[in-house]
Amino acid sequence: AVVSTQSTGDDDKARKRVTVTMSLFTALSLMCNTPLFINYLVYIVDCNIINYVYPSRIYKNKFMYSYIWPITEIYFMALNSALNPMLYLFRMERLRAWTVKKCQIVKISNS
Repeated sequence: AVVSTQSTGDDDKARKRVTVTMSLFTALSLMCNTPLFINYLVYIVDCNIINYVYPSRIYKNKFMYSYIWPITEIYFMALNSALNPMLYLFRMERLRAWTVKKCQIVKISNS
């Protein structure tokens, strides 16, 4: 049996769309996780390699000591979790249509 390796224009279009969607999700994840990775890197280098004490000179700053960990560990993770469904709705037409349909049903039944 001979298997055709030629793809149609629709297949190429779908693959391109999936590639762009996955690239957007990867970029979003990197943007939300990079501050935490940088914070851990600064902590490891400054506290464990250079000074061996915590808080070191960088973390003696009130902002860095009090706020940087919650911001990078909690808020950026929550931001990523909040933006993912929006990106799904933005990129996936069938999901967007289903969501609009369900919202209209809820609106009609509440009237």
